Amino acid sequence: MLTRNSDILTLVDRLSEHYRLNVASQYLRPAFFRLDVSRQDWDHIETVAEKHVLYRQQGWHLDELYACLLSLARFIHKARRQIVPDARSVALGNLRENGPDKKIKAEMSAANFGSNLGLMASMVLELFQRCKDEEASLAPGVVPAWKKDPAMSQLSELLAP
Repeated sequence: MLTRNSDILTLVDRLSEHYRLNVASQYLRPAFFRLDVSRQDWDHIETVAEKHVLYRQQGWHLDELYACLLSLARFIHKARRQIVPDARSVALGNLRENGPDKKIKAEMSAANFGSNLGLMASMVLELFQRCKDEEASLAPGVVPAWKKDPAMSQLSELLAP
């Protein structure tokens, strides 16, 4: 089911911007490669983070957007457990240039990483709820796409702090 709902498009844009600017910082992004995230999940994350402008023009298929949200939830879950505990050492270890300003930025990125993941989790949940509402209004009485995928039932658990 295709949607061009402006609220959904705006939420995807906000989520993309938050991921690119606050979560995938140059100081912590190298640690993402240590995460046990499938290639398909990385493709879905890239779709939301980098290709959202294309979808703004053509609209989103809700089943595809649900898959992207589930991939983001898996990423958040794994990043909280594998990166947050040693984010400071990861960020400082990835400094390519010396200087007090770079060190401060790396420390700020590490200190805020957990909070930024929490904010991203709430954005994913908000977008998921908005998509469910949109699907219910577009096709009342039809089994929603998110209910057809048993993995979608894990979304809230994956996003829990």
